[in-house]
Amino acid sequence: MAHKLKIRLCCEDQAMVEKAVDVLTTLFPDLRFSAARLGNNPKYADSPKYFSYGEPRTKNGQPVPVDLEAALPAGKKAIKKSPVTRRLT
Repeated sequence: MAHKLKIRLCCEDQAMVEKAVDVLTTLFPDLRFSAARLGNNPKYADSPKYFSYGEPRTKNGQPVPVDLEAALPAGKKAIKKSPVTRRLT
């Protein structure tokens, strides 16, 4: 069973969110992102942020696999886990 990847980009600057979307869709053409928009959660009204959600495109109702390893520089074998990720796994 394929795992469905979901990404949330969030920043105070709309242009930065749009730039991140451009970079990620260039690296991973099978990812699709929503247009950047301003959040409207009243809990964060004093610090509003722009956000965009991304996920793989689908084919026949199933997410298309995203090859994260393909974006690594030549010679890298795997994505190095951060100290935070190591604690979570």
